[in-house]
Amino acid sequence: MKNSIHTQFRFKHALNEILTVIISSDDRDTILNQTTDILGEVLHVDRCLIYDADLINNRLKALTEWLNPNYSSISPTKGDYSIDVFKSGIAEMQKSGHYLVSHFDDINQALLLDESDKLLHRTMNIKSGLWYPFSFSSRGYFILVLNATQNRRNWTNDEIDFLNSVSKQVSIVLGKIRLLEEKRVTDDLLIKQSHILRRVLDNSPCGIWMTDETGKMKFVNKTYCDSVGIPEDRFLAVPHYAELFDDVIAGQCLKSDRETVEPNKPYTFYETAKFSDGKYHDLEVIKSRITDEHNNPLGLIGISIDITEHNQAQYELEERKEKYRGLSEASYEAIFLSEKGVCIEQNQTAEKMFGYTSSEAIGRFGTEWIAPEDRAIVMNNMLRGVEEPYEVTALKKDGTTFPCLLRAKMMYYKGKNVRATSLSDITERKRAENAERASDLRYRSLFKTSPSGIMVLDEHGIILELNKAVSNSTLYSPDELAGCDIRILSPKVQESMVAVNIQRILGGEVLEQEVLCLRKDGTICTFWLNEIAITLPNGRPGILSVSNDISERKKLELEKDRNLLVQEALNKILHLSIANIGLEESLEKVLITILSLPFLSLEKKGGIFLVNEKQNCLELKAAYNFGNELTTKGAQFPLGQCHCGRAAPDGEIQFSDFNDYRYDNTRQGTLPHGHYDVPILGQDSVLGVIAIYLPELYELEKFQRDFLLSVAEILSGLIQRKKSEEALEESQMRYRMIAEELDQRVRQRTAELETVNRELETFSYSVSHDLKTPLRHINGFIDLFLDNISSEFSPEKLGYLKQITDSATKMGQLIDALLSFSRLNQGELHKTIIHSSDMVQKILLFFEPERQNRTIKFTIEPLPDINGDEGLIGQVWTNLISNAIKYTEKKAEAIIDIGSSSTDKMTTFFIRDNGAGFHMKDVEKLFGVFHRLHKTSEFDGVGIGLANVNRIITRHGGHCDAAGEPDKGAVFYFSIPK
Repeated sequence: MKNSIHTQFRFKHALNEILTVIISSDDRDTILNQTTDILGEVLHVDRCLIYDADLINNRLKALTEWLNPNYSSISPTKGDYSIDVFKSGIAEMQKSGHYLVSHFDDINQALLLDESDKLLHRTMNIKSGLWYPFSFSSRGYFILVLNATQNRRNWTNDEIDFLNSVSKQVSIVLGKIRLLEEKRVTDDLLIKQSHILRRVLDNSPCGIWMTDETGKMKFVNKTYCDSVGIPEDRFLAVPHYAELFDDVIAGQCLKSDRETVEPNKPYTFYETAKFSDGKYHDLEVIKSRITDEHNNPLGLIGISIDITEHNQAQYELEERKEKYRGLSEASYEAIFLSEKGVCIEQNQTAEKMFGYTSSEAIGRFGTEWIAPEDRAIVMNNMLRGVEEPYEVTALKKDGTTFPCLLRAKMMYYKGKNVRATSLSDITERKRAENAERASDLRYRSLFKTSPSGIMVLDEHGIILELNKAVSNSTLYSPDELAGCDIRILSPKVQESMVAVNIQRILGGEVLEQEVLCLRKDGTICTFWLNEIAITLPNGRPGILSVSNDISERKKLELEKDRNLLVQEALNKILHLSIANIGLEESLEKVLITILSLPFLSLEKKGGIFLVNEKQNCLELKAAYNFGNELTTKGAQFPLGQCHCGRAAPDGEIQFSDFNDYRYDNTRQGTLPHGHYDVPILGQDSVLGVIAIYLPELYELEKFQRDFLLSVAEILSGLIQRKKSEEALEESQMRYRMIAEELDQRVRQRTAELETVNRELETFSYSVSHDLKTPLRHINGFIDLFLDNISSEFSPEKLGYLKQITDSATKMGQLIDALLSFSRLNQGELHKTIIHSSDMVQKILLFFEPERQNRTIKFTIEPLPDINGDEGLIGQVWTNLISNAIKYTEKKAEAIIDIGSSSTDKMTTFFIRDNGAGFHMKDVEKLFGVFHRLHKTSEFDGVGIGLANVNRIITRHGGHCDAAGEPDKGAVFYFSIPK
């Protein structure tokens, strides 16, 4: 009981505050704002609004809104909705005059019939609401809404009574304010209409003025002031307007004023006055006495009409009558005047056209100029007094006939009522009509069979005629369209342009344009129109409209333009993906590019996540406009949770058109939205997810989905490339470490090899000196021995000593060959341009002694120049030519061929002979040291020449080869790089 008394006291205090606001202000917004604030605080609610339900404009608009400051999660509403959202609920309140209550778990039936459930309990996050009607009027009514967002609210009787009291007081003051507003609007309208009336009177071609009963001018329009040359302020300043004119005009003014005695019975008279232009004008003046509602006299109103031009026209008309006869004689038409059907006069054209002189024509009955078959028609029309023109067949004096157009009209002539008949020869016109009729038949055939839509419209846009192509394009039957306004085919956005286009066409413009067409089924297609003005058969202006349905072409153009935009966007993303920047920076720029593309219609919010396989989660790598919804880049989200988390393990696109508190990824401050998550697929796993926000209840089109899949493919390549680059960079680092280690080893081995080479040179010198010295001693002592005691030995013993000497000599040659072979790897190559043909010719000169007493046939082709060490290449040719001469010495005729061949990279030389040859199974032994395929007794040599050749060519980067057959010769090859 105590609590109830306290509540009533609180409500009474609040009502007094509202009354104070109402008394202290006449501004509607101030009253409503302060009333809303007081209501929200005293009722302990979270949201309080006053809506204006404008039934005329079908809008429901929030006039004021109060939000409880203790709940930061509450956000203001947009405040302006179509009244259809609450149509059922408003109808219920309008019918019953009672409030409505709704809870999120118990929706009022009236609110369930429209979309208010979604707006109240989803968008506005309402748990409980009360809708209370304020007042009803022709414009609409006010509604008070109290919303509780945190819990279910049950409204007490005290609260309802309090709202009832508030609504009554606010309704009264709102009614008064509305009346004041309407009065201000009415006053403004009267002022505007007064200004308009003044402009109309000032622009009137007639002079208009008004006086009071004393003759003082109360009003005079601009036309009257300009005509008499007296300004308005002078008229209004004098006691009587007649004082401004001379005595004659002033006397006429006073006399006409006295003649105008009866109210509502104008007095008209005519006068001539001199105007400000210096000319005299004929005037028709009308004056009338005016009274108030009680028939009390107020004054006079006068109107002066300048009839100078009218009088001039009358005078000219009389002149034209005098000229009629002359014009009649000059007319191209045959003109007859007849009385009771008998000709009384004809013009000269009639005499020429029919062959009757005037004396022959006068007295004849008029039908004698008409062919017999048409006389009954002419007689009937004469008796009926028909004046409209019609066609007949005329008959000449010589009996020939011709088509003519007959016109007849009764007129007063020379004191008599006579019938004037004119006959026009229309032979040429009929011929043209016949040709036109044939052309019309062709036109009709084209009209019916044309693939283009053809319509004929009248001057108001009414469809008079259409062909089948129009019917096929618009889905209307010809009967449904014939007689309809052309606007039936225009969407609302183009209806206002129809009248403008009709006037442009009728004005002579040939209109070619692209327009939208509304089909019968409500779909919209695109037409290309060609429209021109024509003259209809009834002589009225009309329009010929030719249309072609270009919807498919426009669709293809739209798709082409859209595909071009998509391709440009993909190219931009591709360039970003190959830019020399880090992975996260690349992802951020790609994300911003996606969200900024107009053809995607996305919210400017999204992120790109990458899969962290080690921790089995998603990591945020790029984000845009997330705000406080997510913490920072690098934030982790478990796989399988939320939209993007479900997209990663499944590798499937995740989509929702409405994402709110029912989903597990909702975060504090996230408003409802659509969600689209595209997985970034690698070769055998999911690499990441593109997560973008969509407008609520929005679904992407196919080309938009395909574009995002293409972006995912590009990002897949980017991510894998970046990972490969990271792996490559890691490998390169390991490689550099290994290379440094190898380089250190090479330097160490090189130093060791240099030491070995120096030791080998020392050894070679020692071998050359220490081994050859004993051999010289052997040969020297044997020579001395033979010189002193050779006579004491038998030939057999001398042969033994000679064999020792020869062996020592042979051993010396072997030592020299070994030394020469070892020195081939020492020293640098000194490459120059070698003229091969000149070199071979010079070397052949050295072998002239061996060629004595032998038949040797040399065939030498032109040889190409090469780049090499001239001394070493000379040794190659010397060895090979020497072998060829040596191994052909047992042939009666030795044949030696020298030539070459080339490829892009190598030059190959060959030397072929028909000498001893060799078995191919022994070819690998040819280029070894001391490997001989023939006995020394057969051919001299130590077996090191070809080994030297192979080593020289190898040092030049080339290679050697050979082929042969026993007793049929051999061929040796060596190749040198270009």
